[in-house]
Amino acid sequence: MIPRHKSSEFFAFFGIFEKFGAVLGPALFGVVAAASGSSRPAILAVILFFVVGGYSSRASSRGRPVRRRDAESAVGLGAPG
Repeated sequence: MIPRHKSSEFFAFFGIFEKFGAVLGPALFGVVAAASGSSRPAILAVILFFVVGGYSSRASSRGRPVRRRDAESAVGLGAPG
């Protein structure tokens, strides 16, 4: 899905967003649970992250193939070529 020569850049972005998610999810849960006095609205608030992530993932891949199979990207992946 990503060009080989940019794999380290994408790996770094993944690492940064993983850290943001590890902080923002529990923080949002705690703030909403404290404000509402119940964990049910807090769970719904965290589910919002999943909905937004799914929508952005779907919108970013619209009109483009998910996987690109050509000779250059198939090298070393077990594909014949």
